[in-house]
Amino acid sequence: MPPIRLLKRVDAGGRIEITGLPFQEGQQVEVTIAPTDYSADEMLRYPLRHAEPYRFEDALSPVGVEDWEVLRDSA
Repeated sequence: MPPIRLLKRVDAGGRIEITGLPFQEGQQVEVTIAPTDYSADEMLRYPLRHAEPYRFEDALSPVGVEDWEVLRDSA
């Protein structure tokens, strides 16, 4: 069965009510809650997009010869 995706508002008591689910009573289901800053589909497709960004100090600078492991091993 494909996942069921719903948009709900949190009430004043911090609750969300979901009714009419196509599952049997007592069946265990997984519940994931995410704010709608990003759509649920986008969160599933690009899970790293919302993580901390990578930072490269000088990504295009050349690497020194002494840092090439392959040259060290062949000597």
